[in-house]
Formats: sequence, C-alpha cells, structure tokens
Amino acid sequence: MAVITNKGSFNSALIAMLALITGFVSGWLVSEHQKNWNDIIFWAELTGKVWLTLLITVAIPLVGAYLFSIVSSMSGGRLAGKIGWHALVFHVLIMLLGMCFTLSVGYAITNYITYGFTLLLHTDGPDLTTDGTGAVHQLIIWTDVVQTSLARIILPALLAFAVTALIITRFYKLKRDRWLERVHNLSERATTAMNGLLLLLPVAALTLSFALTARHGYTLAGIMGQYVLALIGMLMAFTLVLYLIARSFGAVSFGVFARALFPAQLVAASTRSSLATMPALLTSAEQGAGIPPSVSRLVIPFSVSVFRLNRAITSVFSYVFFTALYAIPTDGVSTLLFLGLILILSFGSPGLPSGGKLATMPVFLALGVPLEMIVLTKAIDVIPDMFKTMLNVTEGMTIASLVTRSNKLELVVSSTTTRV
Repeated sequence: MAVITNKGSFNSALIAMLALITGFVSGWLVSEHQKNWNDIIFWAELTGKVWLTLLITVAIPLVGAYLFSIVSSMSGGRLAGKIGWHALVFHVLIMLLGMCFTLSVGYAITNYITYGFTLLLHTDGPDLTTDGTGAVHQLIIWTDVVQTSLARIILPALLAFAVTALIITRFYKLKRDRWLERVHNLSERATTAMNGLLLLLPVAALTLSFALTARHGYTLAGIMGQYVLALIGMLMAFTLVLYLIARSFGAVSFGVFARALFPAQLVAASTRSSLATMPALLTSAEQGAGIPPSVSRLVIPFSVSVFRLNRAITSVFSYVFFTALYAIPTDGVSTLLFLGLILILSFGSPGLPSGGKLATMPVFLALGVPLEMIVLTKAIDVIPDMFKTMLNVTEGMTIASLVTRSNKLELVVSSTTTRV
C-alpha cells in the first residue's frame, strides 16, 4: 500500500503553519473593512475551495483502497496467530476506551473553547447584479455543490470497497491477489495525486484562513489556539492512561515501563513518525522492559506500522469540536457510524508525520462537517503531531506488555526488569 509522504516533513509543516498565521493576521487586518476587500476575499475563498474539492476527489479512492486492504488482510488470515490476535483485540479495546474518554471530555469542554461562538458557511454572498464579485461567488457555490455531491457518494463508495473485499476474500480466493494488485495500483495513483496536492497545502492554509478570518474576525484564531491546546492536553492525558493500563494489566512495573519507554518517546517527539521509532522501541521493549522477543518482534512492528490510537482522540475530538463550532446537529446513529469508521481507519494510515490526517476527511464530509477547518488544523499539526506519535508509540509498548501477560510468558530477566 502506498503511503502519503511529507517530503521535508518538519520544514513543510513549518511553512504551512507560517502560511496559516499569515492568513489569520492579514484576514484580521481587513476584517473591519470587509466590503473594500470583497474581490480578494472571494478569490481567496474560491482558491481554497477548489483545492478542497480536488483533495476530497482524490481522498475517496485512497481511503477506499485502505479499507479494501484492511478488510482483505483481516479476512485472509494475515493476522493469524494467538499473539497477533491478542494484539488486535487489545488495540480495539484501547481504541474504544479512548473514544469514550474523548467524547466525555470533548463535550464537557467544547463550549469553553468556542465561547459559544458558531460559524456559518458563507452562502448568501453579495448582490449579484451590482457586485463585481458575483461571478466568483457563483463559482464558489458550484464548488460547494460538487462537494455536497461527493459527500453523498462517500459512504456508499466506502461500503462498496469493504463489501467487495469481503466477497472476494471469502468466495473468490484465487482472484484475491489479482484484486489486491489492482487496489494497490489505484492506491499508488491516488497517493501520487494526494502528495502533489499536499505540496499546495501552504497556499490552501493561507487562503482559507484569510477568508475565514476576514469574515469572522480574530475570534477564529483564538478558538483554533484553544482547540490545539485542548487536543494536546487530551493526548497527554490518555498517554498517562496507557501507563496505568500497563501497570494494572501488563507484565512490568510502572517504573520499569516508564524508564524503558522514554528513549523511544524522545525519538517519537523528534521525528513525529511511528515507523522511525521501531528500532528504539524494540530495544526498549526487550532490553529495558524484558519483553520476550517472540512478542516484541511481532507486536512492535505490527503496532507502529498499523495501529493509530491517536485517531480515538484527534478524530473524535475534531468531530465534537467542529460539529459544535458549525452548529451541525448530530444524533446517536451518526455518531456511532462515525466512530465505527474511525475504528476501521485506525488500522489503515501510514506511520508518517501527519500521514493519516487527510484519510479521515471523506468521513467528516459525509457527516456534514465542513472541510475548511480540517485543512486549517492540519496546517498547525507540527506541535500536536509530536504528542500523537508519542501516544501511538506508548500504545505499542503497552500492547506488548499486555500480550506478554495474557499469554503467560516469562519476562527476559535483566537488572532492570522486575514486576512490583
């Protein structure tokens, strides 16, 4: 499966964040004289919306390919083996706990973050008979129409990918590899297009933040700052929850677990890549925590390359936050549907800096969440990304400890490995 790359990851993220800040500042400066800047505001909004439309068009087949590969792999026996299945079950349970945690905390704090402020998508526009921006506004409306049309086909398309994978794996096993190759080719093309679009992320961040702030003033920038701080706080809090889980149900003590994990967490914070932590995490698990190689060398690579626990925090909090910010009505059915899709997609994104952020974009769009703010939060991902990666890496060590105890395996005795 192809992966979404971020060439020059930190520099690209920094440029996008600077573009976002520039858009906020310039939008705030013109917000009090909005009528005088209508031409520029509308062109900026159109530029951002065209980019969003292209992005979601590419994201649908990409996420569909992820789903196809995930479902076919699970059904095809690639996760066979007691240790592998234990790791999978523990990940699902931790994901569900993380979702419950995020929903509880998210709904409790969202009103304090938004100050009761709500955004409305711009749909009225200027008087088309007197304002020179009328043609641009019509183009903006058409991009909204296209996005709405795409939103209507997202869930049926993703369902079709998943059902097709199940049918082929169960009834046409001889053709399975041929279909996987076709899906791989589709993923390669979609990923190439996605990577090309991501090169324009700074432009999209600049135009979208400028247009939104020009219409709504400096309040939006403050809300986004509060959102980032709240997200970081929840990521850190649930990382501590993993420590408690490891201590209560794992194979090693709290102190040993924390000391062994620390070097891998430093790598996670500096690289923002789960895959980059694998050598350090294997060393930490085996030499620091005494996890048997039969467990660590299966669970650790599997965890850092497949499991994305941060989705239970980041995606769910985004759902709570953005539906509140845009006053989008939600119900139990839509929330459960969203959580189910996020749970599935928690197996599907690459372990690269911000690699999976856009993979959930079709899910948000299908549930009526506007894409503009999703893209803007990606532009400031460089700081939350550190904590996301640390959370994912901590889960890998936690699962290794849980699997060791659940299989009643003995720790590899060392001077630092004792259970208290």
